[in-house]
Amino acid sequence: MSSDLTAIPNHGPGRPQRAAKPERIDIGTDELVRNDILACEHGVSERTINRGDAKGAPYILIGGVKYRPRRGYHEFIAARIVRREPMPKRRRAAAALAQRTSTKDSNKKADAA
Repeated sequence: MSSDLTAIPNHGPGRPQRAAKPERIDIGTDELVRNDILACEHGVSERTINRGDAKGAPYILIGGVKYRPRRGYHEFIAARIVRREPMPKRRRAAAALAQRTSTKDSNKKADAA
């Protein structure tokens, strides 16, 4: 029995083995995906996926392993997309200078009158 435990590196007695747990679990109409598998599918590290937990990313712990609902997590990511209005175009310096000089000229005429 002890030879079985020594064959698996970094896993001692009493330590959960995530690889022994199922990668996907179907619950109702949604599919729960193991956290490390979802991170691999998105091309990021598991730590990056876990950063969303503090911001409200959906997850559930089953048997000490974190699973995320596929559809719920995608909706969470889509809701965090920021859409901004484009920056207004700046006026050219010459147009701004012409406007400033015309304002000064009209102020001089008003003072003279």
